[in-house]
Amino acid sequence: MPLFQGLTGPVDIDPLPGRRGTYLVVEREGLIKRVVEGSPGAVVVADFRQRVDAAAGSEMGLLSLAVSPDYKQTRRAYIYYTRTVDGQIQAVLSRVRYGNGRINPAGEQILLVVNKPFANHNGGSIQFGHDGYLHLGIGDGGGAGDPDNNGQDRRNLLGNVIRIDVSRPGPYRIPPTNPYVGTASGFRQEIWAWGFRNPWRMSFDRQTGALWLGDVGQARWEEVNVIRRGRNYGWRVMEGPDCFNPPNCGQGRFVKPVAYYGHDLGCSISGGYVYRGSRLLRLRSWYLYGDFCTGRIWGTWTSDGTTRLLLDSAASITSFGQKPAGELLVVDYGGTIYQIVRG
Repeated sequence: MPLFQGLTGPVDIDPLPGRRGTYLVVEREGLIKRVVEGSPGAVVVADFRQRVDAAAGSEMGLLSLAVSPDYKQTRRAYIYYTRTVDGQIQAVLSRVRYGNGRINPAGEQILLVVNKPFANHNGGSIQFGHDGYLHLGIGDGGGAGDPDNNGQDRRNLLGNVIRIDVSRPGPYRIPPTNPYVGTASGFRQEIWAWGFRNPWRMSFDRQTGALWLGDVGQARWEEVNVIRRGRNYGWRVMEGPDCFNPPNCGQGRFVKPVAYYGHDLGCSISGGYVYRGSRLLRLRSWYLYGDFCTGRIWGTWTSDGTTRLLLDSAASITSFGQKPAGELLVVDYGGTIYQIVRG
C-alpha cells in the first residue's frame, strides 16, 4: 500500500518521536524531507547537496539517518554520507539537530571521517542498540573482490560494524565492552564485528535485541547475518556459504550467514526488520528483507532460518522502515514509500 509518493531517490526513513505519523526521509542526492501520513507532499527540512558527493550512477550520496534515543530531550539525529575532498573519497558520520522544523547544515558536527580507496561499497546503516550505543556498518572500501583485503583487516574501519558512544556532546567515546578495548592487538577499538563487503541496512529486533544485517555480495550470493560481538563474518575469504578467496577458507573461524540467495534471484540485498507488529500475525518473528534489482521480498524465520519468498514486487528496494507500532515500510528508489499490509 503506497504511504508516501513523489520523492526523489529515497534511501532511508525514520519515524520522528512524539510526532504521530511523521517521518524523516533521506534522498540520496542530499535532501532530508519530512512526510506526514495523510498529508500530500513532502517538506524539505535539510539540504546537504553542497556537502555530499552523490555522483550520478554511483553508490555515493546521503545514505542514512538515525534519530537519537534521547531525541525528545536533545533533538539530535545522526547522518552518514560520502564526500570528496582534494580527490579523496570519504565516508562521514555527523551529528545534527532537528529544531523548529528543520536541520541547519551549519550546525553539523562531524564525528568520524573514513577515507575510502573507491567510490562503491559505502555501507552506511546507522542503528541505535538497546544499550544506547550507535552501530554503523561500513563497506570494505570498494573495488571488485576487496583488493586491499579490508574486510579482514581490523587495523582500519573498512568492512566492519562499529559501535560507539555518542550520548554526550563532543567527540564519540568507545564503549568499554567493545571486543578490542584493553587489548594489545593494535585493532581499532570501535570495531564490534568484522568481515563484511557492503553492509546495506541493518536493524535491531525490538523484542530480542538481536542485530540483523544484509550484506551485498560479489559474484554469487547475497546474505543475511545476525551480528555478534567480536565475530568474523568471512569476507573476502568467504562469500555467502562458499569459498571466495582460497586457500584459507576453513569455515570454523567464520560465522555462516543465516540466509542467502543467489544472483539468479537478485543482485543487491537491502536488509530489513524482524516483524513485531500486530496486523500481520503470520509474519510475527520473521525477518523481512528485499532485493534492489528484482523487488523480491523474503522472510526468514528467526528461530531456524527457514526462508520463504513473500512478495515479487516491482519496487527498487533501497531500504525498509519500521513504524512505532512495529508495522513495516518499504522504500522504493523510484519515489514511493509503501506499507506492508495484508494482501
